[in-house]
Amino acid sequence: MSEVSESLHLRSENPKDAVALLKRAEVAGFVFPPRNGWVSIVCTLSSEDRFMLEQENKGLLLFYDYAAEHGCWVNLHEGKKRIARISAPFQQPKPVFERAPFEKLGLVVAAGAVAIDQWVKRAHVWHERQRTPYVVAERLHLPRFQLFSYASEAARSDPDPERIAVSADGKVKYPPKKPAPHGDASVIPKDDMPAKKGKKPKKKAAAKKKATKAPAKKK
Repeated sequence: MSEVSESLHLRSENPKDAVALLKRAEVAGFVFPPRNGWVSIVCTLSSEDRFMLEQENKGLLLFYDYAAEHGCWVNLHEGKKRIARISAPFQQPKPVFERAPFEKLGLVVAAGAVAIDQWVKRAHVWHERQRTPYVVAERLHLPRFQLFSYASEAARSDPDPERIAVSADGKVKYPPKKPAPHGDASVIPKDDMPAKKGKKPKKKAAAKKKATKAPAKKK
């Protein structure tokens, strides 16, 4: 079976922003830890789901679709409005790369934009695209994209331990909290704790006792 990947990437460092988006849109999905300035999401993506996600978006949201036999598409939304797109159909030479917004928003550097532009123009040639099939995702620094979809994630027997699950009715399942490290301050013996500022550490009991003064000699 050839690859089909469908994912969303929210420009954020906080996965709770993506959780909130799925809840507002009433769409089931999985949210992953942030990387490269993106929070990756996979979710159900019917035409209605896509519409609701677009309508409920409040930030910078990128839709990434890749089908090995059909093409690669990227749609960039700011709020409800689509502001740029990339289209590289594999069956015919009809490339689209609306480059300016990607560069203006700092999502791709000049060299990366050139690489994307060259790739989409030759994506209809099989041996050309196969050399570097993921140029678009790599140049946009998407954290996850290959064989990445809601169906593939739902079927995984070894999901990312930090993955957050959101159901269509708004229920959220967060990963279990990590246990405190062995060096946690709560288990450090009192004698090993640093002295509080402004206070001198207590001396040992043996050193506390002051030497008694010898009685004065009688003349």
